[in-house]
Amino acid sequence: MNPAACSPVCRGLAWSLVSGFNDNVRGLAASEAVPLVDVYQGFAGNLALVGPDGLHPSADGYAKIADLFLTTIKGTLGPAAPNLSSLQRAPFARR
Repeated sequence: MNPAACSPVCRGLAWSLVSGFNDNVRGLAASEAVPLVDVYQGFAGNLALVGPDGLHPSADGYAKIADLFLTTIKGTLGPAAPNLSSLQRAPFARR
């Protein structure tokens, strides 16, 4: 969330709760031994990946999320993972 972004409305106002919530999700994933795609850490504080409303990802943010999921899926499947390098990423529509 980006608390400074407010277009057309402010939606990033609960930003102070994100870190604690994410800690709980990480703990739950670990306790259940399931893979976790950590988008928060994947964004590494880059607020350019968050859209102008402060909550939803930008087009680049969605592309980053897709890359994070693909990396986790490939890492989880291991060497038996299909070769996905021949797939082309569809361009995101810009509004």
